[in-house]
Amino acid sequence: MKNILILISELKGGGAERAVSNITLNLPEDIKATILVNWITERDYPTKGEIITLGVKKNFSRNVFFQVKLLFKRVKTLRRLKKTGKYCACISFMDSANVANIISGRKHCRTIVSVRNSIRNNNSAVYRFVISPSVRLLYNHADKVAAVSEGIKQSLIEDYNIKENKIKVITNGFDIDGIRRKCEAETENDEIREFINGAFVYVTMGRLCNQKAQWHLIRAFDRVRSECGGVRLLIIGSGSERDYLMSLIEQYGLGQDVLIVPFRKEPFGILGRCSVFVMTSLFEGYSNALCEALICSLPCVASDFPTSAREILAPDTDISYRNTDKTEHAKYGVIVPVCSGKKYQDMEPLEAQEKLLADAMIKLCKDKECLERYRNAAAERGGMLDIKEKVKEWVSLF
Repeated sequence: MKNILILISELKGGGAERAVSNITLNLPEDIKATILVNWITERDYPTKGEIITLGVKKNFSRNVFFQVKLLFKRVKTLRRLKKTGKYCACISFMDSANVANIISGRKHCRTIVSVRNSIRNNNSAVYRFVISPSVRLLYNHADKVAAVSEGIKQSLIEDYNIKENKIKVITNGFDIDGIRRKCEAETENDEIREFINGAFVYVTMGRLCNQKAQWHLIRAFDRVRSECGGVRLLIIGSGSERDYLMSLIEQYGLGQDVLIVPFRKEPFGILGRCSVFVMTSLFEGYSNALCEALICSLPCVASDFPTSAREILAPDTDISYRNTDKTEHAKYGVIVPVCSGKKYQDMEPLEAQEKLLADAMIKLCKDKECLERYRNAAAERGGMLDIKEKVKEWVSLF
C-alpha cells in the first residue's frame, strides 16, 4: 500500500476541488490518499480517503498577518506529516498550498505542485506582488510541477524560468459515463425546468467574477434575442459580480429571457436539456465547465482564452495562436476572440468581439446542420477526457 498526501485549502468551490475529487475517487486500490485542508466546511464534491484539518477558523481575509500565520501553521504541520506519515508524495493544489508544500521540504517524500490556472494573465495585486515572485523563486525546488495545460507549461518556462524537465502536463479528467448518465436526469428545480422547457437555451456556468466576464455574454445575447425567436440564456453560478449582471439584465429588459441560478454541484441534468454552451472567460487553466459541456454533447462557443480553449476545441492547432478578429469554426467547437473585459454601465454599442460572439450564437441557432455537426463533435471530444487515463499519469509522478 502506498500513501499520498494531498494539500488543498478546502473541498468546497471550484475546479481544483473538483479535480481532487475526481483523482481520489479513481485512485488504484493500492494507493491511499490523505487530504489536508485548512478548515472543515461543507463539501461540494465527494472524495476518497481520510480528511485532516489544520484546525484554523475559516477565514478568507487578505490580511497579511493571517496569511503569514496560516503559512507557518501549514509548513509546520506538513513537516511533521511528511516525516511521520510515510507518504511517497505530497501533492498540492493551488498557489498558496504549493508554496507551503515546497517550503516544508522534500526530504521524506516527493514534492509535487499542481498549477491549475494562468498566473501570467491574473493581474490582481496578490498575483503580481506575491504569487508570481513565489513561483519564480520556489517552483524549481519541487520534484515535479504538474501543469493542467500545455499553455500553462509554456508560460511557466517562458515567464518564470521553470525547468522544462520539471514540468509534466496532466489535463483534467472526468467520469464520462457517470456524467452522461446524469444528463438524462430531470432537474428537480421547477423554475429552471419551466425556463428551459420548449426554448432554445444558451447556457454558461462558472463563478460570477471578473475572470469569467459573463457581462459580455449578456450584452451579446440581447442582439441574439432580437434576431432569433424563442431563445433564452441560463447562467449557472454564484459570485461577487451577481449584482452587476442583474443590473445589466434589467437595463436591457431581459428579465423574462435571462435567468441566473446559484452554483450546482451536479448541473448535468440541466446541461443535457440546453442547446448551446457559451463561455466568455478572459483566461482559464483547463476549463472544467467547457469539458463537462462537451461530455454532455453540447455544441460549444468559447472565447480563445489562454490557456486551454484552443487545446480543448482545436487541439490540432498551434496553442500559442490567438484568434483576435474572426469567428473560427474549429474541429470541436466555435472559437471567438476574447472580449475586452470592460464593464459597461449603460447600453453602449457592442464591441467588435461581442458582435462576433453574437454572430456565432446566432449561427448555431439558425443553422441546424451546423448545430448537429457540433453536437456530434462535442460528444467525440468529450469521450477523450476519461479520468482513468489521467489518474495513471498522476500515479507515474508518485
